[in-house]
Amino acid sequence: MSAKLYPVPPPAAAQSQLPVLNARLSGIYNSGTISLQMPNGKVYKGPWTRVGSAASTQPDAGMSAAWDAVYGPGYYTAHVLGKRLYAEAAITGEQGIVYHVEFYRDDDPHVIRILGVAKDSAGNIYKMVAGAT
Repeated sequence: MSAKLYPVPPPAAAQSQLPVLNARLSGIYNSGTISLQMPNGKVYKGPWTRVGSAASTQPDAGMSAAWDAVYGPGYYTAHVLGKRLYAEAAITGEQGIVYHVEFYRDDDPHVIRILGVAKDSAGNIYKMVAGAT
């Protein structure tokens, strides 16, 4: 499944606009791989792993805040906690920048839709959207 990682607008003090990253997810249910394609064409891959439900994990403190920054205050608690297919990944890219990615599958049986967030070690936040009907 293909996905896009859209940068969340940086604070007004930020100097440059981040590019949209292309992602590719493979695997189903419990694990797989995720790849991120950088604007220069380089691709970085890493494994994603199902964590169970979001309620059964101790998320990185910054990731619950990333969910709320992308989807609105309280989103993580109201919509992410308890999801059955909840997964995470860490991918190392250029110059050692690490991308932490979390995503879940929407519960609607008629739509295959993945929602997620990513946060890189430089503090940038991305909205991840993937899906098909």
